Amino acid sequence: MSITTTKGITVAGWCLLGAVAVTVVASLLPWYSITIFGLTATANAWNSFWWLPIVVAIGVAVVYLLGALNGTRLPRMALPIAALISFVLTLIILIDILVEGTDAVRLGDSGPLGGGDTLASSGPSFGLFLALIATGAMTYFAAVAAREGGANLPFRFRR
Repeated sequence: MSITTTKGITVAGWCLLGAVAVTVVASLLPWYSITIFGLTATANAWNSFWWLPIVVAIGVAVVYLLGALNGTRLPRMALPIAALISFVLTLIILIDILVEGTDAVRLGDSGPLGGGDTLASSGPSFGLFLALIATGAMTYFAAVAAREGGANLPFRFRR
């Protein structure tokens, strides 16, 4: 059962649009940070090819809105698949940063637990984790919206 609120946009649709908005805000926050001698530099999602999941998420919102406001029928699985692509791309970016770009250089390590002053460190930042959560929520709500539209998903929702 779908609850329609405004001009054909369901509650799941509003949640999907909210998740996309959080994803866009997260793209402006730091996704990667590096600290050297106490000075910190950051990079957000608009660096390198990290913008791809953001653009896909915006595309999901635009396609959903066009379908909801115009009443056009879209391929039922298009939104969940595109949202899943955005989530997977964000996850790949996190894995890439963890594998390639996480490091710490300490001065005067004392034993296996360290204890020296950190000269340099780098790794993922808050914005990337927020984007990962938001794209995951967007994927879920895209699947709920598709289910409400009559799509046969390969899994069931419990309510």
